[in-house]
Amino acid sequence: MPRRQPADAMTVLIVGGGYGGCVLAPKLEKAGFDVTLIERCECFFHKIGGGKAAVAPGYETKVTIPLSKLPVSKVLWAEATELDMSRKTLRVRHGGSGLFSYLPFDFLVIAVGQSHGFGQLPDRMLARDEILSFLRSEQSRVKQAQSVTIIGGGALGVETAAQVRQSHPATPVTLVHSSPQLMSAVQPPLSAAFTSTLHEKLVDNFGVRIRYSVPKGSVSESEGLREPGELVLSCKGTGTRQSTRTLLPADWFDPQTGEIRVEPTLQVTGAPPWVFAIGDVAKTGDHKQARWAFAHAGVVARNLITLRSASARRRPSLATYSPVSRNLVPP
Repeated sequence: MPRRQPADAMTVLIVGGGYGGCVLAPKLEKAGFDVTLIERCECFFHKIGGGKAAVAPGYETKVTIPLSKLPVSKVLWAEATELDMSRKTLRVRHGGSGLFSYLPFDFLVIAVGQSHGFGQLPDRMLARDEILSFLRSEQSRVKQAQSVTIIGGGALGVETAAQVRQSHPATPVTLVHSSPQLMSAVQPPLSAAFTSTLHEKLVDNFGVRIRYSVPKGSVSESEGLREPGELVLSCKGTGTRQSTRTLLPADWFDPQTGEIRVEPTLQVTGAPPWVFAIGDVAKTGDHKQARWAFAHAGVVARNLITLRSASARRRPSLATYSPVSRNLVPP
């Protein structure tokens, strides 16, 4: 049942119905805010399972959850298209109808995530049927390939290599990595024993061929089908989507990484104090994992509660976020 808020409740718009947005929204609703979660896909997409869904037939239906099942009263299937800072309004285009409307707000939280390579959705508004069709087309590409080359030896590349071999044991898979060990971007660095075990499992258990220390650019990284039947899949790093850059002011982004720069309070650097960013798109120093978006949501919830009751004559003391000392805990 929808939670009823006071008529004078402050309005929060959360742009992005991923992991961070879905955790933050109910926290704010419980605290008495009028919250609208805006998601441009017709369903929640379980991004962590995207790589498997793009390879394993049947798994695509398990990574989509209807928006009505999310733990928040007001979820809008719409795409944010224009931010008016002076009027504090967000223009959105509604899914299904394609009509536009303007949403006023008191606080804005950017939780749009980033692109993670293979297995992630196209950068546009999508109905559920379009999501399923896209993932099935990816499955077909993999199934029809005579061989698969994976660029990137991070978490996504390792998982994708194993998944392709598990689903298609007869298809040769080569993983190409620019560093001398797998998962090399994780900080602090993983132990040699762990990465050695990971290498052995990929090679011995799954039959993956691994090429280390391949100079960047020496192998064509353009994704797609090559002759004779080699499929190249890009699984390296993350990036900010073009739609995010189009929506927000250019000076909010870090020029090197493309992430949104944030203060320790998770307020966006250079933006008004009522704008926050959480999750992968925020430059917090974390490794890109869903659990840190949950922690970001807790900090922002506390800060919005503080700002709501703060006196205009006194600067409030806000909660701050510190990156974790260990970003990945190997099993």
